[in-house]
Amino acid sequence: MELEFLTWVNNNLHGSGFINQLFRFITYLGEDGIAWALLGVVLLCFKKTRKAGLILLAGFASVVVLNHFILKNIINRPRPFTKLSDLQDFITSIGMTLPTSSSFPSGHTTISITSAVILIMCFGKKGAWSLIPAILISISRIFLCVHYPTDVLGGVVEGVILGILVTIIGRKILDFLEKKFKQRKQKQGADMEGKIIGKDIEDDEIAKANPVPENPKKEKPHESIVKIPDPKELIMKESLEESDKLQGEQEKIEESIEAKKKENK
Repeated sequence: MELEFLTWVNNNLHGSGFINQLFRFITYLGEDGIAWALLGVVLLCFKKTRKAGLILLAGFASVVVLNHFILKNIINRPRPFTKLSDLQDFITSIGMTLPTSSSFPSGHTTISITSAVILIMCFGKKGAWSLIPAILISISRIFLCVHYPTDVLGGVVEGVILGILVTIIGRKILDFLEKKFKQRKQKQGADMEGKIIGKDIEDDEIAKANPVPENPKKEKPHESIVKIPDPKELIMKESLEESDKLQGEQEKIEESIEAKKKENK
């Protein structure tokens, strides 16, 4: 049934070289989940989106482990082009390399849907844009006949489940770590404050054990007293100085008169 559907796709939808190359380009966007991993790294560079970046990278790692190392190896479903040579001829004709891994579930689809679910849960409507490339990548796997439709459907289911689980668990782990970090920071601040208080108490105890002797005869600092002179005292002082001056001049005159008298004798 699925092979018949892929045969119909190959016979009816591969007539345009442009469309074929367009879907080839789209499918390469999901190659190994590199584009989604790079988006996670970009989100890590900004504080507001750091948690989403960590969760997105955790989702990428979960898909690699569960899908490539467990499910594909256990189920080990052959690719559709191994059953129909026409599909193989088409894939190689557009320049694609034939995938070597098993078919179920589609890795491109799983990582794309997982990433889209994580982005929607982290950013709400702002993350809804991621559904567009995720859906186109999923469709391209069927259009290029490298997967059965049920491979892609299985990838969608796995991606939705993984996206939800990784986001819920990732948020809980990150919130727990953030809480522990804040508690540790607060404890370090409290310890530092305790050390400062302890040092102050220790200094007080040392001061009490070794008191500084006080000087009982401590002299008070001299106060500068500005004395305002009395106007009457100033007048009396000036009059005395003036009378002394006059008396001195009179004595000089008398001495000069006596000196002349002696000369005349």
